Amino acid sequence: MMSDQPRRAGEPPAPLMMKASPLDGESLGQVTFLHVRGTLDASNADDFSHALASHLARAEVTETHAVLDMTDVYLSSAAAVRALDQVTRGLAAAGRPLPIVQPRP
Repeated sequence: MMSDQPRRAGEPPAPLMMKASPLDGESLGQVTFLHVRGTLDASNADDFSHALASHLARAEVTETHAVLDMTDVYLSSAAAVRALDQVTRGLAAAGRPLPIVQPRP
């Protein structure tokens, strides 16, 4: 579990990890939770963007609903927010929402 305590000076950012967990919901159909953990900043925004795009493309093909769980993300920089915007722009245009759980400032 991630700590809510701020990072101390000189500590490296928490490594970024993404894990997909399928869940079969009877009323919604199949749902995939994309659990993201770590620090999202300029150093890994491209990796985050590519991983998220890959998971969302797979969800589109398999007709599952994706949910982005950011509960364990310590920091999201402006670069990460731009990456998220670029990846999800097509979803919004297609009327496919991407619910985000616990985004932090």
